[in-house]
Amino acid sequence: MVVGGTRICNLTASAYRHGDGESVRLNPVLTHGSLSAEIVTATGAAPFEQGPVDRDIFYVVIAGFGVLQDGAGAEVDFTAGDLLFVPAGIDRRFSKLSSKFQTWRIMLSCGAPQVRLELAL
Repeated sequence: MVVGGTRICNLTASAYRHGDGESVRLNPVLTHGSLSAEIVTATGAAPFEQGPVDRDIFYVVIAGFGVLQDGAGAEVDFTAGDLLFVPAGIDRRFSKLSSKFQTWRIMLSCGAPQVRLELAL
């Protein structure tokens, strides 16, 4: 649907259209300025690494569970519905994944207008 020159799309529906892959698959869904969103699908429980990128990354876990590790060895357990944040320049590795894992990977360029993140723990 197009409204006022802006394309409106249901990104969640896109997650289901892409389905399951053989191993790890990246499916681009949206690019808008410095923002990009894609769906990462992993079938099987094999760990996979994603090297550092020059953009901040948010992961919104759609299905499954596992552990996200950074290059220094810090670990964060996650499950479906969790929102994870990885700052630009950080190595990351997904491990201990459930047999069907799917997440949004939303990347924002560091040169984009700053967003202040505050965590209330």
